[in-house]
Amino acid sequence: NWDLWGPLFLCLFLAILLSIDETGSASSHKDADRPAVVFSSMLLMVWIGAIVVTVNAKLLGGNVSFFQNICLLGYCVAPMIVATALCMTIRLTIPDASFTCGAGPKTVCLPSGACVDSSNSTVNVGASCGGWGDKESCVGDGRCSQVHIGYTNVLLRLLFSVAAVFWSLRSSLGFLSEVVTPERRALAAYPVCLFFTAIGWMVMLRTSSS
Repeated sequence: NWDLWGPLFLCLFLAILLSIDETGSASSHKDADRPAVVFSSMLLMVWIGAIVVTVNAKLLGGNVSFFQNICLLGYCVAPMIVATALCMTIRLTIPDASFTCGAGPKTVCLPSGACVDSSNSTVNVGASCGGWGDKESCVGDGRCSQVHIGYTNVLLRLLFSVAAVFWSLRSSLGFLSEVVTPERRALAAYPVCLFFTAIGWMVMLRTSSS
């Protein structure tokens, strides 16, 4: 038996999660449509990818109905939802990048360690600032230009994304291996691996703050 309501709900939930997360990074008017773009692109990726994988399995002689395989792949997206929720939590608690004030074009750093600009004003090199557009935190000729990567954030999001991909692959390939002949299993598994890896990569990218 198969149904498409469950996979549709899961795909919508995944797209909504990534759209909500993307809304926080839409910092200007030109980025206002980014949540809608992310939502639609995720839906298209999941459903078109599932159709392509299913057609490939059928062409390889798989003993499975079209909608049954679509249903299976849709339910196997569930681990991606868990990974997205965890990555969003990490993004809110552990920054993936921090910024500090750097020397401007007219800044001169003295042997004592202090930095001044052409007007002899002290430049607060190394002070924390809010990002590329922050023009208030840096004094004098300072620029908020020094980026420090938060490796803990990146590694945790990568870990959860990779774990979700393997979880989804284990669930889907276990079924496909039973309906495709042994000599063609690798050909059936290859597009499935690409499918879930692409979704995992989207989760990894769209839950970053940059």
